[in-house]
Amino acid sequence: MTNQPTPKHLAEAGLNLIEQHGWSAFSITTLYQSLGLDPATLSNPLTSKTDWLTCLQSHILTETKAFLPQQDLIDLSIKDRLLELSIIQFEILTPHQSALKALMHGLVKEPQNYCTFQSMLRQGWEDLFSYADIPNTSIISRLRTEAFMGLYLVTLYRWLNGGLSADKLQSTLDQQLTWGDKLMANYR
Repeated sequence: MTNQPTPKHLAEAGLNLIEQHGWSAFSITTLYQSLGLDPATLSNPLTSKTDWLTCLQSHILTETKAFLPQQDLIDLSIKDRLLELSIIQFEILTPHQSALKALMHGLVKEPQNYCTFQSMLRQGWEDLFSYADIPNTSIISRLRTEAFMGLYLVTLYRWLNGGLSADKLQSTLDQQLTWGDKLMANYR
């Protein structure tokens, strides 16, 4: 690894620490120690858990876009674009499921960090909406965004807490997005 860690290295090292010790024991100091890095030698070091959450979100977005080229989405319906993006994200998150569960359980005890995380999650999905050419500026498209975020968060929590197997995840998302699509059909 070079002297400047990538968002992927920082995100994965942080997730490993969270899995081992929980969110409350996680700190930027222990993150850099685990990587054998001195933050004073870095050009743009993380200084807070919020910085690390931003790094994690950046890593997830980068991986999602790398896994699913934009041109593969354009000919799909909006529902199917959302389904593909969601499935890819869950595939990326699967190796870190227990760490993410510990992260989410820890975040609910820290309202400021939890709200920051929710905001970052929303911004990340809005970035993916742009990437997938999903309209997100009219009132109706904003309603779809809000509905999708609710469905995504419920599915994420069910998945993290063992309520959805990998096999059931795709069919559940497909059913929920189909339901949402039918609900929004009158407003197009």
